[in-house]
Amino acid sequence: MATKQRILRVFVLGAVVGIFATVPRILSNNRKFAAEAPVDFPGGFDGTLRGQAAYPKPRDLWVSLVAVVGFIIIRVAVKRPFMSVGEIVVAHKEKWSSRERHERVERFAAVAFKLVYFCIESFAGYYFFIQYDFFLDVLGGTGRSEDVFSNWPYQPIYNGQQYYFLIHFGYNLHNLIYQSIMIKRRNDFLEMTLHHLCTTFLGFIAFLLNFQHQGMMIIFLHDISDIFVYAVKAAVDTGKTSLTLTCYALMLLSWSYTRLYVYPTRFIWTSIYFDRIGKPEIVFLVLLLCLHIYWFSLFLLMGYNFATKGEQNDIINKIEVNDDPISVAKSAKKASISARKAVEEMNQRDHIKKRA
Repeated sequence: MATKQRILRVFVLGAVVGIFATVPRILSNNRKFAAEAPVDFPGGFDGTLRGQAAYPKPRDLWVSLVAVVGFIIIRVAVKRPFMSVGEIVVAHKEKWSSRERHERVERFAAVAFKLVYFCIESFAGYYFFIQYDFFLDVLGGTGRSEDVFSNWPYQPIYNGQQYYFLIHFGYNLHNLIYQSIMIKRRNDFLEMTLHHLCTTFLGFIAFLLNFQHQGMMIIFLHDISDIFVYAVKAAVDTGKTSLTLTCYALMLLSWSYTRLYVYPTRFIWTSIYFDRIGKPEIVFLVLLLCLHIYWFSLFLLMGYNFATKGEQNDIINKIEVNDDPISVAKSAKKASISARKAVEEMNQRDHIKKRA
């Protein structure tokens, strides 16, 4: 475990260094493409012919920054309602202490939010963009692999496309921030940090260099499998074995098709074949594929544990509660101190009101 953590730290550090080293080139290419954009380039938020002003620019990322704030506010706001649902559906097991069950309810609330988000985004992506030729045949459209690169870097930007893309970019950025400072760190912290770095940086590249057709298809194929990933995570603590196994089977099918077949063959290989993006970007695409393979192996391990031991657990995002007497005493002491401080603050406020 310690060795894996050290390796992941190296990858995270390497990703951060790679991002900072590549950003200046991305910005330089963006300025170059914008300056050379044809006057009839169809783009911009409203889809009108606006010439050079329509080419994606860094200042357009304000939409993503607003989305980051919005997602954080929504996530905090819906946590309690989702936890109320979790209190109803999460099973009561004798081997779980009250602390452990509470953490499982909190985890249910987190994955329920993501499940709802990916359902909405998948439906929106399919509904609004199935009509365009860049929507690949392997995902339900009519497009071919080369269609996602046609007319690059001056691919047309359709109505709503930039908002869809920038809101998703904001979702990825919010994940990186939320993961780092607002939730309890569990065993998958470094893997998820590496994943969020990859997806956020690839979204940054896809927007500023106008790989939005390719980027949108990558978003869509990931969303499909994420629906079933978070469905399994939501179901695993309910005690409903048939529901969990159904979601698990759908997750394996969708993950293996979209992330292990379509993603490498239609996007990574196509990117290399058409020689449209630089080597650093290819590295991040491949790194994301490596995470897909790693997580798929853990999915299979979870299935093996259930078949051989009857264990129904999420080993990727483990709930680890230390209920030894010392830890319990420390937790009780912290709770007592917090309660005492709260009472003192209330007394001080009352005293001030009486004096006023």
